Amino acid sequence: MDIQNPIVGPRSISDGSEPQLRAGRTAELIVQPAHGELYEETARGNIWTISTAAAGINATTVVAAGVSAARCIVGLYNPTSDTNLFVTRTVIVQVSGSAVTGGYVWGSVASPTAITSTGQLGVNNRTMTSGGHRAYAFNGSTIVTGITTTVLFRYIGGFIAGTIAAGQNATLEEVEDDLVVGPGCFLGVFVAVAGTNTTATGSLSWAEIPA
Repeated sequence: MDIQNPIVGPRSISDGSEPQLRAGRTAELIVQPAHGELYEETARGNIWTISTAAAGINATTVVAAGVSAARCIVGLYNPTSDTNLFVTRTVIVQVSGSAVTGGYVWGSVASPTAITSTGQLGVNNRTMTSGGHRAYAFNGSTIVTGITTTVLFRYIGGFIAGTIAAGQNATLEEVEDDLVVGPGCFLGVFVAVAGTNTTATGSLSWAEIPA
């Protein structure tokens, strides 16, 4: 690499090539990111998104944290031994009913041994086609068969008090970039305490990165 003579202007370089440093038109060294933080992973097809159906998920006992054979609103199980699932964004929207007691929580299982559900197909964030991921992704449409007890990991935002009226909603978003589902682990969004008439929708995006 020639560090004494940086090249001015953007370049398109193939994988495996040796690049030169880049300079601006006033000879300054260009060091700032050229794209969004997750552009590289997305452009290489390593990020997927799973979402609930538009009708949402009713927060009855099957989506309460700690319930045996529960549904999660959205979640991931990592069946691999060599891949980490990096959660990049999670959105939960309470669209109708009364606020659930205790709000929405991440429920985790360190090493489930009997998850038999293969989940649903996520959509790739680059190709916009379904499938191709190694994770088992869940969107509330099926029970995560094999979960016995989830541990309350942490809360995901607050929630609106009282009953949701037409045109109102409560939106919670997880963008801390500090959630990694390692090999053999499960992580999903549940309600802390079951609600009787609460409906929520949700989306979860993740990257698959060699462990």
